[in-house]
Amino acid sequence: MLTGDVVPKDLARSKVLDREGRETVLESFWAERPALLIFLRHFGCLCLSAQITELAPRLDDLERPN
Repeated sequence: MLTGDVVPKDLARSKVLDREGRETVLESFWAERPALLIFLRHFGCLCLSAQITELAPRLDDLERPN
């Protein structure tokens, strides 16, 4: 998917775990504001680990409204 694509209904209604480990419906994350979704396929991958290491310090920047 690319920025601006409509999320398929089946995917949007999927259940996922939130930060506290509670089960929630995926689309609830963007119900009130935009959301950045990152799907981690295999966290043990060195490339993915490097990308998360680079992204993590910027999460606060992504939280702030423009």
